[in-house]
Amino acid sequence: MKDRCPAAEKVGTAHLADYRLVFNRLSKHRRCGVASIESAPGEEVNGVVFRLTPACVTALDRSEGYQLQRDERENSYNRRQVIVTLDGILTEVETYIAVPQEAAPLPNRAYLTLLRTGASEHQLPEIYRQWLDRLPAMPDPS
Repeated sequence: MKDRCPAAEKVGTAHLADYRLVFNRLSKHRRCGVASIESAPGEEVNGVVFRLTPACVTALDRSEGYQLQRDERENSYNRRQVIVTLDGILTEVETYIAVPQEAAPLPNRAYLTLLRTGASEHQLPEIYRQWLDRLPAMPDPS
């Protein structure tokens, strides 16, 4: 977030009930599977809520391959409203959810490192960080 939207202001950490973290889209830039969320009753995703400026939203839309006027199936990600628990309070926020692709690869080590570093820097729950540490990565190129 620091690189793509330096004006973003952290509001706090939150969890999203009945969703799970998935890697269901190939990033041509990163050459690996990249993160999204999908509905999964009984599961939970942890993350960070930021307050964004209009310029930040524009930058993130571009980075995530989202265009409001385009057919949703042609976007890489679409913005969606979800209800998270933030400081014990149910709060409506907006997030990006990937348009899934068939046979998306695993994330690579560098991408997983970004996720793990962010989870540590923002002090997400230890059990969630341990779960991230156990995620498999695609093999490094030979």
